[in-house]
Amino acid sequence: MDKIPGCVYPFGLDPRWIQASNELNYFNSFKMKFAVIIGVFQMSIAIFLKMLNTVHFGLWLDFLFEWLPQQIFLLSTFGYMCLLIIKKWTIPWDISVDTSMAPSIIGQMIALPLKLGSTEGKPLWDQQWQ
Repeated sequence: MDKIPGCVYPFGLDPRWIQASNELNYFNSFKMKFAVIIGVFQMSIAIFLKMLNTVHFGLWLDFLFEWLPQQIFLLSTFGYMCLLIIKKWTIPWDISVDTSMAPSIIGQMIALPLKLGSTEGKPLWDQQWQ
């Protein structure tokens, strides 16, 4: 398995990880992030079904003051975290040179409420308003 210069593995997990010294850390991290994405998707479907029930039974106060805040909170926090995970997966980071090039998702999620979204280090998106 020789690496072709400039080639990025198109889909799935690169088989080269099996020979890496940090194989277990990588696969555990991947499984955890994938489980978070599936869990958030499942919770958003449950909240959507709750919305269908409130509309069907005409419970408009529940719709406005229960369903809407739940959906906004879920998507603004955990939905954003899922977007960060997917964005980080799609960027080919050159970590062979420096491992600090890839930003920390945990650091960005902590900075979201505490620093109003400003991050130290390298963010996933350009932050022009700082």
